[in-house]
Amino acid sequence: MQLNLDKTRIKSEADIQVAERELKSLTEEEKSDLGAIEAKLKQSADLQVALRMVSIKARRDVYALLTPEQRTKEKTEHEKVMQQHKDAGKGYGNPHGGTGGPMKDSPHKGGMLKGLPLQQA
Repeated sequence: MQLNLDKTRIKSEADIQVAERELKSLTEEEKSDLGAIEAKLKQSADLQVALRMVSIKARRDVYALLTPEQRTKEKTEHEKVMQQHKDAGKGYGNPHGGTGGPMKDSPHKGGMLKGLPLQQA
């Protein structure tokens, strides 16, 4: 399950980066058609929405496999990470650290299965 999510995420993030670079190229050209720019903006947005939906669906699939105790533990760990994000955001700069595109170095990346043995169906 995690491997499939990682593959999808990697491919989607690459597609988003390509769309963003193409958008940048279009916006830097003075004579670029505004319709083409708008289409590229929509493409990038659609790719980002699709990536987020894949992550949400995967999270729900994982939750369906967890015992109530595991769900409680995962919720506690998630709240801890969110608090760390909130605390990091009190300073200057990007609370996610670094640059490099969508969800790079996200604490959620690969984290939802870490340390939680799944209940067998």
